[in-house]
Amino acid sequence: LQIMPEYAAAQLNLEERSKQYQAEITSQEQQLQEKYTAYQSLDPNTPAAIIQSREAELNQMQQGLQEFALFVQNELEKEQNKLMKPIYDKAKAAIEKVSKDNGYTYIFDASTGILLFENGDDIMGLVKTELGL
Repeated sequence: LQIMPEYAAAQLNLEERSKQYQAEITSQEQQLQEKYTAYQSLDPNTPAAIIQSREAELNQMQQGLQEFALFVQNELEKEQNKLMKPIYDKAKAAIEKVSKDNGYTYIFDASTGILLFENGDDIMGLVKTELGL
């Protein structure tokens, strides 16, 4: 898959989206840190109601940041699946066509590190040709 131009474009898209999300998370973390610093510098004679209000605000910001981080993780996963599915499908179709055209019954993915039959044919060249690479 890594040799397909579509793969590189998808990875670039995901990296850009990830950077955007990371910038927002960093911004929210900085805001939280500023609020926490302000909280720590409260006068010892500050009324309890104000202290409780600030603590609640900090807790709410922390929870919001954690929820946003989970949301971002899910969104990036969805985006990756959306971008990669057509690439996987295209590669699979090319492998299936090469397999059918050349009479192969089984095709093993040697990139997994598990080589089931060492003397088999390497069809990567045929698949690359089928993909126009």
